[in-house]
Amino acid sequence: MLLGTPHYQPGTLSEATKYFQLAQQDVPSTSELQVLSKYVLEISQEFAKFRQAVPIKMECYYEGSPTKVGEQDVKIVDQTVAKFPDDAPLSRLAGNHHKMSRFDSDKDKDFKKVCRVLQDWVADLPEPEEKGTVNNISHASFAGSTNSGLQLGQNAGSLNGFSFGR
Repeated sequence: MLLGTPHYQPGTLSEATKYFQLAQQDVPSTSELQVLSKYVLEISQEFAKFRQAVPIKMECYYEGSPTKVGEQDVKIVDQTVAKFPDDAPLSRLAGNHHKMSRFDSDKDKDFKKVCRVLQDWVADLPEPEEKGTVNNISHASFAGSTNSGLQLGQNAGSLNGFSFGR
């Protein structure tokens, strides 16, 4: 589940200038942005390769309201950038970039939208083989890997080989 996560492609790279605006930094020129974007573009490309190799369920959300950046109202991650290249489901949440993962109550329409997806995913999980056991225990090692994250959840096995920083 990706809330306001950009998936930059060469054709949408100019949208990255919004992050510079949000950080109140000088917005780079198009040529400067190309140089700075090497890793940004690789993230989407590598994630797409991963999804081809390991099919996972994914739902992408984009912000429905603009964020105030100085005197301007800007949608930091709009529908164009939130769309993943392989046509993963894409939905709008009413909040702006800072508020799209905050809900007033469990009666909130967007809260229900997000919960419905999570409930569907949970319903699709396999039942334990025996009562009191856990399926798919993972023993993850990130030593020497180019991964830079940790999936929280069913990490009932051992985790080792972590180092932080680039």
